[in-house]
This record gives sequence, structure tokens and C-alpha cells, in this order.
Amino acid sequence: MVTRISMDLVVDPKDSTTRRGLTNPRNREAMTEACVDVLRRLGKLAEAVNAFRVTFSENKEGNWEAVIKTYFSDPMGTECSDTINYEFVASEGNPDYRVIAMRICRVDFLERAIRDHIERGRAKHQQAAERFSTLM
Repeated sequence: MVTRISMDLVVDPKDSTTRRGLTNPRNREAMTEACVDVLRRLGKLAEAVNAFRVTFSENKEGNWEAVIKTYFSDPMGTECSDTINYEFVASEGNPDYRVIAMRICRVDFLERAIRDHIERGRAKHQQAAERFSTLM
């Protein structure tokens, strides 16, 4: 099972202050480690996660923000996603990947969202199987 982690940067071409590059290496490293930690925390449900898409942007205060979108699918291949925002506050020092991972998981919200999505897929599959059996 392979999960992609992609990162990109949103810039305003008219604003020269937003052209500093893809945030700083500490933020990228912390975000990568956080995504890996989320997979570890999810256990067997990590098999449903297809990708993390992280979009960095810089706010007016000069702090980096990240929009983290987690893509997951049921065994039938129906995709769903969950999105959260995270702000890297410069005054807090180096970001801690465990804090970011907890934010992505949001007190088991992500786990529940994945389980609910898989259950909806199972229910659809069961309904389809019942329809097929009535046709035979």
C-alpha cells in the first residue's frame, strides 16, 4: 500500500513577498513526519488513505499556513476527503510533527470519517447484491 504526500505553495504573482519558496524545510519535514504519524495512528485504516495534499501559503502576519487534505477510499474505490487548516506560528519555534498529526486526526474525527465512508460503501454494496439476487 502506497500513500502519496504532495506539497505545493500558493503565491500571488502580484505580491513579491510571497515568492520565498515552498515554506521552510522545518515545516516541510514536520508536515511529512505528521502525515506518516497519522498513518501509524490509523493502524489498519491507513490502508484506506490514498494521499495527503498539503498546500502552504503565507498569511499577513508572516506565518505559514497549511491546508491539509486527506484523501481516502472504500474498497470499491469511491473516494472521499477530509480537510483541515494548520498555522505554523513563528514564535512557537520548530513545529512538532506530533502536534500536527493530532490536529489532522482531531480526536479520532479522521478515523471516524474513514470508518463511516467504508460503512456507506459496504451498505451500497450490500444493497446492490440484494438487487442482483432478486433478479436471478
